Amino acid sequence: MIEKAEEIQKDIEEWTGDEEKIKTLKRDDVDSMIDTWLADFHLVQPSQFFKDHPTNDSELVCSIEDEKNFLISTLQFFGLPAGYMSGVGHHLNWRQMIKKNKGGKKGKKGAPAKKKNKALEKLARERGLTTDVEEKKPEYFDLLVFQKSFKKFCTCDGKARSEARSEILKRIEDVQKVFLDDFSEESYKKVVDIYDLATQLVTKLHFGFDHNLVDNLGSMLMCFGEIEHELCYGERVPPDNDEEKKLKIVAEMKAKEHQEAK
Repeated sequence: MIEKAEEIQKDIEEWTGDEEKIKTLKRDDVDSMIDTWLADFHLVQPSQFFKDHPTNDSELVCSIEDEKNFLISTLQFFGLPAGYMSGVGHHLNWRQMIKKNKGGKKGKKGAPAKKKNKALEKLARERGLTTDVEEKKPEYFDLLVFQKSFKKFCTCDGKARSEARSEILKRIEDVQKVFLDDFSEESYKKVVDIYDLATQLVTKLHFGFDHNLVDNLGSMLMCFGEIEHELCYGERVPPDNDEEKKLKIVAEMKAKEHQEAK
């Protein structure tokens, strides 16, 4: 997809650059475009393996996606809303855009705001006399949401991921400091939002990340990375209180059940 980025952006801009054409955009049109972009991309599904090696293992899980769903689920790491193809996350700022398109007209300074007669407005709408059609949320497919997440995905190419990996591995001991509590001890309570990790590395530890890495490191790790973790706890100073000990025991029991389930 990154190799076709220029072609994809051109197809999108042919719609978004025409104010009248974009108002006719439907989901079928977007489905057709995505099918064209993915024409040369094929996922090898594991169906044949299970046909050749049947099993009744109740714990065996296999996630199978077609090419289109694979693309959409990948872009969700880069800001595409879940359910986007069904209309979720479309035209979120439509009210602000309407105000902007009206030119931001202002009345005279100090003049009282003109009051609206809601009863008259309702009556006008019922009789089809209202001219405020622009106040209605757009119904056409919002391709700008896809475009934004796709651009973000394209900035996270192999070169950007390599730079991030090299910088993190070079200072891996410093990275671990982000996960220490106020007593400079490892704590199971210390949680770092992965999308905020780059900001903390830059502000607290002076990592030399560029603007792209600061914005997208979390998405990179979620989409392409392998986030390692250990099901154990370090000693805390000061010691846990009774309530904290209970929470830790519960967490350890759940971890043990999870391990035994494997």
